Amino acid sequence: MLRGWMYLVAVMDWYSRYVVSWEMDETLEMPFVLSAVDQALSVATPTIWNSDQGSVRHVGAE
Repeated sequence: MLRGWMYLVAVMDWYSRYVVSWEMDETLEMPFVLSAVDQALSVATPTIWNSDQGSVRHVGAE
C-alpha cells in the first residue's frame, strides 16, 4: 500500500499491558474488529471487558 488509510484495532490486557491480539485493515468495517476480538478470546478470558472505542489518530509521512 503506497497511499491511503490503514486502521488498527488492538485488544490489550490492561494489567500486564500486553497486546493480546491486533488486526489492521483498509476499512473501518466490523469484520476485522471481530477477528481481533475472536483471536483475543481464544488466548484469554477477560473478567472485565472495556470497549474504549478510542479515536482515529492521523499519522503522516511528511
